[in-house]
Amino acid sequence: MRLSSFIKSEDLTKFQIESFNWLIDKGLQEVIDERGKIDVDIEDYTLELGKIRVGKPVVNEAGQGPETRLPWECHVRNLTYSAPLILEFIENGIPVEVEIGHLPIMVHSKVCLLYGMSDEELIAAGEDPLDLGGYFIINGTERSLIIVEDLAPNKIITTREVIAGKDVIIAKVFSLRQGFRSRVTVEKWSGKKTGTLFVTFPGIPKRFPLTVLMKALGLSNEEILGMFDEEDQVEILLNIELNNLTEEEAFEYLGKRAGAGHAKQYQPTRAIQVINNFLLPHIGNSREDWRTKAIYLGIMARKVLELDSGRREPDDKDHYSNKRLRLAGDLMQELFRVSFNKIARDIKYQLEKQNARNRVVNVKTAVRSDNLTESICYALATGNWTGGRTGVSQVLNRTNYLSAIAHKRRISSLLSRSHPHFEARDLHPTQWGRICPNETPEGQNCGLVKNLAICAHITTGEDEKDIERYLREFGVQLGMSKAKAYVNLNGRLMGGHSNPEALVKKLRNLRRRGKIPITVSIAYRKENSEIQIYTDKGRVLRPPVIVENGKPMLTEKHINDLESGRIDFYDLLKSGVIEYLDAEEEENAYIAIDEKSLTPEHTHMEISPSLILGVPSSFAPYPEHNSSPRVTMAASMAKQS
Repeated sequence: MRLSSFIKSEDLTKFQIESFNWLIDKGLQEVIDERGKIDVDIEDYTLELGKIRVGKPVVNEAGQGPETRLPWECHVRNLTYSAPLILEFIENGIPVEVEIGHLPIMVHSKVCLLYGMSDEELIAAGEDPLDLGGYFIINGTERSLIIVEDLAPNKIITTREVIAGKDVIIAKVFSLRQGFRSRVTVEKWSGKKTGTLFVTFPGIPKRFPLTVLMKALGLSNEEILGMFDEEDQVEILLNIELNNLTEEEAFEYLGKRAGAGHAKQYQPTRAIQVINNFLLPHIGNSREDWRTKAIYLGIMARKVLELDSGRREPDDKDHYSNKRLRLAGDLMQELFRVSFNKIARDIKYQLEKQNARNRVVNVKTAVRSDNLTESICYALATGNWTGGRTGVSQVLNRTNYLSAIAHKRRISSLLSRSHPHFEARDLHPTQWGRICPNETPEGQNCGLVKNLAICAHITTGEDEKDIERYLREFGVQLGMSKAKAYVNLNGRLMGGHSNPEALVKKLRNLRRRGKIPITVSIAYRKENSEIQIYTDKGRVLRPPVIVENGKPMLTEKHINDLESGRIDFYDLLKSGVIEYLDAEEEENAYIAIDEKSLTPEHTHMEISPSLILGVPSSFAPYPEHNSSPRVTMAASMAKQS
């Protein structure tokens, strides 16, 4: 099967453009919906936020109105290729559309003037038909956003650590909701009150007893005990006896800790606020979610006790299922969130100033659109991003065509360059087919700056409502007593199921028949009694051939149809011949390197072993016969020739 069929159907920087398109379709509106309204201290005046839309790319020049400018003209005249952001304000019930600023536009995205043009039209417009886009033009300079590697949110990771000279077993999760990240841990300290389990999360100073928190969330002693294996129940019973409180007393104690220093009548309100907003916010932020949060904490505690007794191994932080890649859309949404919150505060200030001076209160005159434009363009022009990160935006390397493609496929880790981080720099087995094993710089960036393998695909996120419906239809219920495995959807506990193998088989059949998106990941970890389903953005997928009864689903007819152009790579994905696997689901697969190696036990087969390489490494002839450093140097030289 020729790789040209893959490259024709999915150009090598498509994921960056798809991510920016997601920002235009959903990402910007998500930020507006999070805010909802701007609270203004003016009597009989309300200001709500409605829909946001992006106009056509225009340039405002001195002494002239806004005029459309193609990317080549922005290059030549040192202009910024951007489009107006128009937000609907609902002022006292009356909708008003106001331009709040300009958003730099990614070349070849759906709002770009070049979108949908044929090669002939691109040539007529003065553009290069071979230019794949996926970059911004800021003050005439091409800027590319580097893919940022981060830890997966909403996922429990268990580790052994030494803190202040004591052994601590920790289950931690970075709970992410609407841009807010809350670090929640369940800890067991050696020799501390005979093995008491503690919880730490924002809003509560110091460690908090686990069983007290679970009771405050509405679980009884019997329900807490029922969540654990028999060998762990003695330890949990000891935890319950050490802090033997009723549900009301547990909630009162939580209020005292959360509202320390506040009046007694305020403490219950503060406790509710802390539970809703800071304790596992990805599960939900209402009282109906408290029970689910308690069960989730129980699962974290169960993992801690299993690790303590040697029934499970610590999780591998460098396993690629525990990583997420942040693309242009995700990074731009983060930047827009910070910038919009700034101008929302400024709008509030301007409106209150108008009112104090007895002027007509009008949102159109209160919006200073330059603030948002400058904030976003400054970050793109300098690479200085939110959270103190630098180098997120870089000048696109145009040494040759290959270097431009490779630059847009570059991945950068957030880890410090000055520390060794040996494990993080090492090539991990789960990077096979996802990260190029050769293409990395020499020196302090070695292993921290990486490049995607040629057929790697990065997800941009799918709606989880259909998956949720199928889970309920197939018998997933929020009751863990008779469940053989618990089911998580994007790290959110959906419930338990009595026949996990049958559930996983049904869901995978739905995916292969095109009933659910092809990028959904369905993994069953039998040893941990859990089913993990992911539809989120930032997972790295790769496409092996499906094998049934020792025979690949890819036949000679499929290959001939690909050669003749009757079908393309995506037709094979939609018809269940090839499927995308992420590192989590790949743990359930048994993949043959080629057709000669196939046995009846195999579930998948590689399309070609050469797909482990990135774009520049693929140019090295017979790389498997060279030493690894030579291929690394060949990849580097290919980008400079």
